Amino acid sequence: MSKTIKGKIGQFIDVLLKVANSEGQLFDNGLIVIEDESNVKFEDIESNLNDFIKFDKVDNHVTFINSLVVANKDKKIILVKIEHDLDPKIISILKQISVDNTCNISDFNNEEIYHLKINQKVRIICITKRSVIENSISYPYFYNLFGPVLVL
Repeated sequence: MSKTIKGKIGQFIDVLLKVANSEGQLFDNGLIVIEDESNVKFEDIESNLNDFIKFDKVDNHVTFINSLVVANKDKKIILVKIEHDLDPKIISILKQISVDNTCNISDFNNEEIYHLKINQKVRIICITKRSVIENSISYPYFYNLFGPVLVL
């Protein structure tokens, strides 16, 4: 991977982590779009982070919720690799988080409604190819789920 791309990824992560760094302010999650003709790989992005949880089963909302809860407890970034359409429950959780940095999860952790307040240090970064967004993602407001977007 070129130093330029590595620098862009590093700068993107820095900006994302600085968004709303005051307690109580809303913060954004990020999206990295890899152009289909690009030679950047998911692993290249991973190599720029020290402490994160990787998630790549976007058709399983239970696994996503478990990963999110662990990332939240451990104050880590969660990388979500998207290779096809997202489970609607994952979309719902991402929508809730984008609005107020919390989410309500039904029937989780032996509770009817589990309320999860996202830790100020946690960020969700979704990574996908442009063709996946254009051809596979069914949610029409997908881009609205994120603040900063990096196109590689």
